[in-house]
Amino acid sequence: MYRQIVNMVFQRHTLTSSSMPGPNHPVFIANKAVSACRFSVRGIHSFIAYLSFNGQVYITLNADDEAIPDSHLWPRFYIDAMKKLGQEFDVEIPSSLNSRGLVQSEFD
Repeated sequence: MYRQIVNMVFQRHTLTSSSMPGPNHPVFIANKAVSACRFSVRGIHSFIAYLSFNGQVYITLNADDEAIPDSHLWPRFYIDAMKKLGQEFDVEIPSSLNSRGLVQSEFD
């Protein structure tokens, strides 16, 4: 029953976006600092998830290439758009962003 309701709601969507604030301080597991954090959602369709953690923002993209063509280009376009938005509002762009616009690339 629940699966049917979820399918009825989400079959009309091609993309969902979610954001989750995480702790804005270091977290330790077994006395070792957690260096990065991501979350994933088992989805019926494509989604973008944002998670803030220890002063950083982590973005996870789960996309169906058949539903969203060229989805592999999204990370570059997204970061480029955020850099332009930051420039418009005089926000300092971190030097850690490389020329491709990605801090870490899992798409290469």
